[in-house]
Amino acid sequence: MASIMVFEVNGQLFGYETRYIKENVHVEKIFNVPNAPDYIKGIFNLRNNPIPLIDLGILLSGTAVSSDVVIVLEKNSSMAGILIDRLRGVMQVEDNKVYNIDSLSSINEINKKLLGGYFEDKKDIIFLLNLDSFLESKKSAKQNKNLNTKRKETEKENKDYKSLNTQGYIIFQIKDEWFAVNVDSVQEILSYPEQISPLPDNPFWLKGAFLLRDNTVILVDLPEYLNIDDTNERERVILTNINNKLIGIAVPYVKEIKWIEDNKILAIENNCIKNKGIIPLENGKRLVLILDIINLLNISISEDIETNNLEAKMSEQTKSNKLMKFLHFKIENIQMAINIKDIQEVVEFHTINELPKASKDILGMINLRNTVITVISLESKLNINNSNIPIEDKRIIVLDGKAVSFLVDNLEGILSLTEDEIFSPDENIEIEEKYLKGIAKGKNDSLIFILDVETLLE
Repeated sequence: MASIMVFEVNGQLFGYETRYIKENVHVEKIFNVPNAPDYIKGIFNLRNNPIPLIDLGILLSGTAVSSDVVIVLEKNSSMAGILIDRLRGVMQVEDNKVYNIDSLSSINEINKKLLGGYFEDKKDIIFLLNLDSFLESKKSAKQNKNLNTKRKETEKENKDYKSLNTQGYIIFQIKDEWFAVNVDSVQEILSYPEQISPLPDNPFWLKGAFLLRDNTVILVDLPEYLNIDDTNERERVILTNINNKLIGIAVPYVKEIKWIEDNKILAIENNCIKNKGIIPLENGKRLVLILDIINLLNISISEDIETNNLEAKMSEQTKSNKLMKFLHFKIENIQMAINIKDIQEVVEFHTINELPKASKDILGMINLRNTVITVISLESKLNINNSNIPIEDKRIIVLDGKAVSFLVDNLEGILSLTEDEIFSPDENIEIEEKYLKGIAKGKNDSLIFILDVETLLE
């Protein structure tokens, strides 16, 4: 005898064994998953655990469910939520009362592959669901147990964020959803190009090509590629390399850069959603989907894309020199950069608590995840005129392993430079030479000052 939970979907009754039902909940916030099957409504957060949400109506018959009632299933060390219309209750069903689905002459256009049998209750026919294919986990039960144990271990607040188990992520927003790409897959972040050459006979999301230091970059509109209707202006381009082609990924704007420990990345143990995991921020109120951007676009960007005879080839100078990545930002109208290896993360403005009798260069302290961080004013340190940007609109760059941060105006993005592209400063510059590692040229031959973090902190 089996215990069966009975529920209704689009006027039909279905059942599922109660031993595989973890709980039922009402979901308020659903996070979109780009390029997921139509029956995947998205993911929802259950006690800091991201779970895929399946619209059972679409899955069974192509008609969406209109309620917010969700049954959470757990089987084979994997979890999923199924969206239903309403619960009917629990029934005890004898094994010999469950019949083969093939004995029914008609099942009203329901997907038979998802049915494991049926039983009758008075005049009602109740179909038993077989959802094993949607609850398959790539990891064994032992691996999942070890993973869960690891996640529950007590973590030290002051651990090294640049350890081997930590990776950097560029986080950005498209409409109401949050996404991230690994820093390692990004060459640099650019402003949206002014001149774009159209590429004929290509998909609508492929906007064209533009030149970057004599190299051709293919421009992809990521919101359009992901079928997200975002009317915001595209301000930033994330540059990556796919199959030896330079690909620029246009997004509305880049929000922040964070270094996240691997054991804080939440996996979705479900084969229906392809991704690299979820970053939970703000105690799980904001879920950031990590895109496997190279594999995501590799399928769509073919080898034979016509680029008007402009080949995306790296110069001999770039090939012979190792690229270094820098965080690019502004204070007033002065452009600056810091080696990305010196940075723990970039965060939005926090309340700064002043320190009595501190030097004018020190604005005060902030509390970041129960760690006290000193905030240094680069404006004061470098003798730059105060900017007109309100302090609450500024960004804080937290340095790696030093409990020190810099307050800056605008985050411009990431630069990739070779040693030959960085030259020594001359005498007629706005910043003291001792604070600089060098100078690079930016857009329209503007100067970008590469700061020496160690000298600034002496």
